[in-house]
Amino acid sequence: MKALNVFDGSTDAVVIGADTVVEVDGVILGKPRDFSDAKSQLCSLLGRWHSVHTCIAVVSVGEVWLKTQTARVKFRNLPEQIVEHYARNYSMGKAGSYGLQDLGGIFIESIVGDPYVVIGLPISDLWEYFYKKGWWNSETERTNDEGWF
Repeated sequence: MKALNVFDGSTDAVVIGADTVVEVDGVILGKPRDFSDAKSQLCSLLGRWHSVHTCIAVVSVGEVWLKTQTARVKFRNLPEQIVEHYARNYSMGKAGSYGLQDLGGIFIESIVGDPYVVIGLPISDLWEYFYKKGWWNSETERTNDEGWF
């Protein structure tokens, strides 16, 4: 829905959107509301396996492409002071209150599946879609960096 809202009838845009949720024992953990919620979410995952589901959407004229991937993640047990530090400083805005791409990586003992699913953007799926559409090939070149940064 986020990608559709951004696209909103454009005639020349391609919009990429992605969203991630964490699931443990059938309960969905979204983004924490506050420090207390973040700490509670992190503590519920310590020493346990959980699932991370990421859906990617590409919206263009006449097409909406969706793909959902799941990875399994096992958290290690960590001292409460580390959990509190992370919850206070890093958790906001992150499904399940953690991010693999930052200090949250210390929570993770094992991943089964694509780590980019846990990060929140399964790059290989996106590339495969673009490749199949003919929007990228090995001869693709950037001739002008203007507008890329």
